[in-house]
Amino acid sequence: MGFNTVVIKAMIDAGIISAPPAKINTAESMRNFLKAFVDQLAAQDYTPEHDWNGTKLRFTRADGTPGNYVELRGLQGLKGDTGAKGDTGTLTSSALPARTTPINRALDKLVVQRGDGVLEKVNLYQMAGGQPLVTGNLVANGNSEFGDLSNMTPSDPTKLIFDPTQSVPAGGKGAFKYTGLAAFVRTTDLIPVNLLRRHRISMVARTGDANGANYDANARGYFGIICYDADGLEITPPHFAKVSGAAQTTLAVALNPGDTTLTLTSAAGWHTGATAANRGFAWYPYTNALGQLFPDYGYSRNLSSNYPVYWQSNGGTWLSGGIAGNVITLRSPWAGPALAAGTKVANVMEGGTYLYSSALINALVPNAWTLYDAYIQGVNPGNTEDPANMMFRPGTAFIRPIILINYNAPAASTTFYFTMLDIRESSFDPSTLLAANNAFTGLNTFSADQTIKRIIASGTSPSAAAGTGAGSGGTVSILAGSTDMAGTITVNIGTSPPTNQLIATITFSSAFAAAPKGIVISARNNQTGMAIGRFYINAKTASTFTLFSTDVAPAASTTYLLDYIVIA
Repeated sequence: MGFNTVVIKAMIDAGIISAPPAKINTAESMRNFLKAFVDQLAAQDYTPEHDWNGTKLRFTRADGTPGNYVELRGLQGLKGDTGAKGDTGTLTSSALPARTTPINRALDKLVVQRGDGVLEKVNLYQMAGGQPLVTGNLVANGNSEFGDLSNMTPSDPTKLIFDPTQSVPAGGKGAFKYTGLAAFVRTTDLIPVNLLRRHRISMVARTGDANGANYDANARGYFGIICYDADGLEITPPHFAKVSGAAQTTLAVALNPGDTTLTLTSAAGWHTGATAANRGFAWYPYTNALGQLFPDYGYSRNLSSNYPVYWQSNGGTWLSGGIAGNVITLRSPWAGPALAAGTKVANVMEGGTYLYSSALINALVPNAWTLYDAYIQGVNPGNTEDPANMMFRPGTAFIRPIILINYNAPAASTTFYFTMLDIRESSFDPSTLLAANNAFTGLNTFSADQTIKRIIASGTSPSAAAGTGAGSGGTVSILAGSTDMAGTITVNIGTSPPTNQLIATITFSSAFAAAPKGIVISARNNQTGMAIGRFYINAKTASTFTLFSTDVAPAASTTYLLDYIVIA
């Protein structure tokens, strides 16, 4: 709420001048009183608690929970502004005044895009000349920098507190503490992600108190992400996951409300067995609320399971054994919209609501601070999800981290602590070179037996073999002077290179005793269309590593030079 005190005072002056004075209150005394009242009123802070992230504004609701962000579009952000959709201008440090008074609460972070395209959150302290905080983390308050529960949404808000007394090896102001059973915590904010980039998710967690109290040895946890589309809708397996081997086909006959059968051009591979979760279908194309049109047989929210009568808990869209030839007998008359003959359809399946990492999936959480981290890279092509090799779900525009807490624990007093909840765009993470406990034992040395091995500058070159991802006629070779540990891969892309396919297999001249800890690739040449996001390391063994293409294939008839470093 804003007050124009000059206008209000002028109105008071005009009103009093035209009114006769009372016996006690003169016009002057009334004027002074009312002016003082306006000054006192204007001095009050009537603006609701709010957060500004550089392009969007949100206010805290009456119940204390943050509302949704509202984007200020156009050059001025005014109602009716004709600026381009999503044109939020550029916010620079010069646009933020330097603070001359203490900051008693950290503000939300700005999401900025660096010159190399990487998304990064920068705290307003830094841009205003204050004390720097941890940067790069896309989770606001994930490092407990606010010292409160900002941006944390638990399944039971009464059981989550911020505990500043916790001393965590990873740093921070304390930790988040949950007391209770079978709960979840996720962030309030949706985090925008670039699907062409690799992301690291991590947290530091412990079950039970530091002295061992309220610890349950049976307490299990899960850690992963929730995927959301551009409309902020949660993405689950039936929106993209196809039954393996099922034909992606079309309707041979129109499907109208009340029909009892579904006739396909080909029902080859469509599930007719006992698994109700596999007896459903999606239709295409799908267009979201923003007008984005998604590719056929990709992401779709047009599902038979949108209608409760076809839920897997109710037996699916058709019964086991309900397919004869290309005709499917529906378990209940068609409750969806009219679909014309020729409409594209696919057999989709239910699955896990959230995308969990193998770093913590139905696993015991010890009574000691433990680092859990995982990487997400690429977009799932529509197959079964692999917790050891996480991929974004098709249609993803935003994510939230999700933690499931104290599953299978019989004691309701069981405590769970977490902090350093972190999501960031990432290349190879040097921290994996450290010993398991990441502790220093002396000047510039690491504990345990693992050390950083130097890059060998001489030796025999590895060999390379092209895969289907290099396209028809594509070749791959190792540049002269390269070694097992470092060198340059020359990739000559042929015609019609596919996506998500093996580009090359690199075989070391001398096998390592174990698989290398990491392989870093970077772009050497500036060839037209060069984008390191089109390549990634898919697998590493003691004798090989493989180079794959992402959902955006390398350009046809183009030569790419990729430098590699192997860290063993």
